[in-house]
Amino acid sequence: MKITRNELLASAALTLLVFFLYAPAVRFAFVDYDDPIYITENSWVQQGLSAEGFRLSLREWVSGNWHPLTMWTHMLDAELFGLNPAGHHAQSILWHAANTVLLFLLLSRIAGGFWPGLFIAALWAAHPLNADSVAWISERKNLVSTFFWLATIGLYIRFTRRPSPHALMAVIAGFALALMAKPMPVTLPFTLLLLDFWPLRRVEGIGRSAWPTWKKLALEKLPLFVIGAVFILTTLKTQVLAGATGMSSFLSLHARLAWLPIFYLDYLRLFFWPRDLCVLYPAPTAAPSIPASAGALLILLLITAGALVLARRRPWLAAGWFWFLGTLAPVIGLVSVGLHRIADRYLYVPMLGLLLMVVWRLFDAASKRWRPAAFALAAAVVLVLGLVTRHDLPHWRNSEALFRRALAVTRDNYAMHYNLGRQLTLQRKFDEAIAEFREAIRLRPDYALAHNNLGWTLCLRDDNEEALPSFRESLRLMPDNHQARFNLGLALMRLGRYAEAREQLEILLQQAPAYPEAQDVYQQLLKAGRS
Repeated sequence: MKITRNELLASAALTLLVFFLYAPAVRFAFVDYDDPIYITENSWVQQGLSAEGFRLSLREWVSGNWHPLTMWTHMLDAELFGLNPAGHHAQSILWHAANTVLLFLLLSRIAGGFWPGLFIAALWAAHPLNADSVAWISERKNLVSTFFWLATIGLYIRFTRRPSPHALMAVIAGFALALMAKPMPVTLPFTLLLLDFWPLRRVEGIGRSAWPTWKKLALEKLPLFVIGAVFILTTLKTQVLAGATGMSSFLSLHARLAWLPIFYLDYLRLFFWPRDLCVLYPAPTAAPSIPASAGALLILLLITAGALVLARRRPWLAAGWFWFLGTLAPVIGLVSVGLHRIADRYLYVPMLGLLLMVVWRLFDAASKRWRPAAFALAAAVVLVLGLVTRHDLPHWRNSEALFRRALAVTRDNYAMHYNLGRQLTLQRKFDEAIAEFREAIRLRPDYALAHNNLGWTLCLRDDNEEALPSFRESLRLMPDNHQARFNLGLALMRLGRYAEAREQLEILLQQAPAYPEAQDVYQQLLKAGRS
């Protein structure tokens, strides 16, 4: 189907909106938070588009995830721009613009609502929660996976209109590409079922009489569910092997379940009131109170009940609400991964359900007479959200600004104290860095990396004796921390305690024979011992 003149103009306007909002990001630096893993310290990405890079992208699990398609986009950036972050940021902005236009075209075509679709896309483009995904180069995976998620929806619509094995294979291929960019699209088969309900109306209602149709539609998507299940199990396994599931507070299963309704309400709050946004909201360290968890669960149940009651008359409410609940499920916290409580970037796709509910309800409630008022209200919200995004965007300009922002709007954020300390060490602001590491350790005494970095910063300040307890504590907490053992050996050597230093280097060379500089330092110790 050809794009109409109005759709072309609307697409151009949406593209300009994205470019206007995120143009400052092309002047931002890489940040020392995942960017080294993906780009700045990734040797095979820095080679650009190479056969070796493609081979490693298909074999390597980066940060506990397999996403070769995303890594190819980073390799392309390296080929074109090297380590100039401007080009990397520009590509991310282009992906967000492409997603915005694709979303608008889908809504305009399948839901039969040009203006609601346009405003949903504009609100999505402008929402400050999406700054994580666009301004953080490492989150390119979110943008790429969403593009193929939306493209797969388009292929699925074509399949529903002209079913054929080839059309189904195209849907499966699109799903595979989305998963090759990020594992989160595992919920895509579920979202296709929601689209069957509305706006495709391949099934009427949700009562018992409709169950045979629901069963038929679910079986139709069986290959997608199988592929998704494989990705879920594989990703869980790699996250465990990468240590991501052991980074948080080891809450019990009951505690994690109690937090789930609260986390959902946290996301709703951020969607409707995007204030004090930051890169990391620290994970809880204890179970929530029973009244808080029960109250949050009651609110969610009431909204769910309302959506179900109104499902026949206003089906977009149920479709949007279950889209929000379902697409957030993989990252809501049932499996404890990472150091965060919630994350702005996780709402990139789930917020589409909320936007669908709000905007379609607004235009449904507005009669022809009040339609201009609905337009004005939607445009005003786009403007406000855009202003908030432009206001918050500078927090991403460099690592220090990013970490200071997180510390300014959160409490007990030991991870951000640690990361800020590392930045201050690089700037040779040793006293400030030491204070940040000590605060991180106060908040989490078993933070082995913070102990090691505290010791190293003390060494840089020539306080080698004072650094020794920090290195020893880091090794007690993490016996295979090779960096801490090397640093301990180096500090002992500087203090003239050669026998102790040689002992540490011998242990290190047994554990990690290829550790950089270890052999050179060990040879220096042998010479010092003979002199």
